[in-house]
Amino acid sequence: MSRNPNKLSFLDIGWFNMNKDFKKKTMITLRPHHLLCILTYIGEGYSRDFTQNMTQIVERINQGERDILICEGPDDICAPRIDAMRSGKDPECHCLTSRITKRDRAAAKELEAILGQTIQNGSILILSCEKIAQLRHAFRQGEIRKACRDCQWFDLCTKTINQCDDDKMVLVG
Repeated sequence: MSRNPNKLSFLDIGWFNMNKDFKKKTMITLRPHHLLCILTYIGEGYSRDFTQNMTQIVERINQGERDILICEGPDDICAPRIDAMRSGKDPECHCLTSRITKRDRAAAKELEAILGQTIQNGSILILSCEKIAQLRHAFRQGEIRKACRDCQWFDLCTKTINQCDDDKMVLVG
């Protein structure tokens, strides 16, 4: 059954029905595969709005907002793409597709094995500097890359993790 992007249910857009000012005062919500994306983030993204938003989220983590609420479906990083979809600027928004849901499941499974913690909707991950270093090491070793295989950013992330010092990446670990 295909989705009509113009008819979204509350479950489809989850967090985005909340007041944005309220969300800024609460913990960061991330879907599992975005925990991988932030590890090698160097300031590139789908659009200017997306990149600005992702940079702000990573900077919030750097400034001490280390409690991450794991969500199912679109998260704080997806917000600009969801907004663009609603306005008709991004009708191909992939945030709600089964391909991305599968990516989240694969990421969660691998993250659980490395962290020894459940990564599922509603769980909280405290993203300490030690955990960031642990995840980056596992990422470098290919232990948490299954979810990345069909991602358009795979080559950039591979190059980044292999060629950049950790201090060149936006997320401080």
